[in-house]
Amino acid sequence: MQQRRVTQDEYDEWRNGYITQQFFNFFKLEAELHRRNLMHLPTNKSFDELGETYLRRKLAADHYDAMETITYLDIFPEEETNESN
Repeated sequence: MQQRRVTQDEYDEWRNGYITQQFFNFFKLEAELHRRNLMHLPTNKSFDELGETYLRRKLAADHYDAMETITYLDIFPEEETNESN
C-alpha cells in the first residue's frame, strides 16, 4: 500500500484552519502557564528536586513554543533523488 504525500497546499489549509489554530492557541497558553509556574516553585523540595522541576517546566514551555515554528518541510522533508550529474 503506497501512502500519499501531503501537498504544501493541503498542509497550509490544515495549518490555517480554525480547529488547528485553536490547538496552537492552546499550546501558547500551556507554554505561558509553564513559564508562570516557574516563578512559584515549591521551596520545600531539595535542591536537586527543585532543579528537576524547573527544567521539566522550562523544557515543556520551550517545546510548546517550538510547535509554532514547525513548517511543512520539517514534517515532510524534500525527498533526495539518486540521480547523478
